[in-house]
Parts: sequence; structure tokens; C-alpha cells
Amino acid sequence: MAMAGGWVRGQAVHQAPKGLIARLDALRRRFFWRGAAGTGKSPYLVRWMDICRSKKKGGLGVLDLEVMNRGVVN
Repeated sequence: MAMAGGWVRGQAVHQAPKGLIARLDALRRRFFWRGAAGTGKSPYLVRWMDICRSKKKGGLGVLDLEVMNRGVVN
């Protein structure tokens, strides 16, 4: 949450480029699907959409950066 919180405050005025959001999401997906060390390949056991779902709805509560990017600026 700390990484996302700092990112949101920094984007309060400017919208982040789509390439940056895509790169950050790729890093986050890799962490959840392969672990911090990135050891080997593993099957995707959970859809990214489910990981981004709120905890109350059964997800992990990971923020969707694209949605946050649109919401903070507007």
C-alpha cells in the first residue's frame, strides 16, 4: 500500500503515461504469479481482475493503477 499511496499523491495533478502503468502492472503481476525471486514459471492461478478486487468481495485489495490514474486526475 505504501508504494501505491506515494504513487497516487504524485499523480494528483498529472496523468501517468500508459507505458508506465503497463510496466508497473507487469512487475506486480510477476510478483504475485512467480514470487519475489521470480523463480521459474508457474500457472496463473488467479485472474488479475480477481487480485484487484476488494477484500470485502474476496480479492486481495490490490489497487488497479489504470483506474486510480483516471480517478485521481478527474
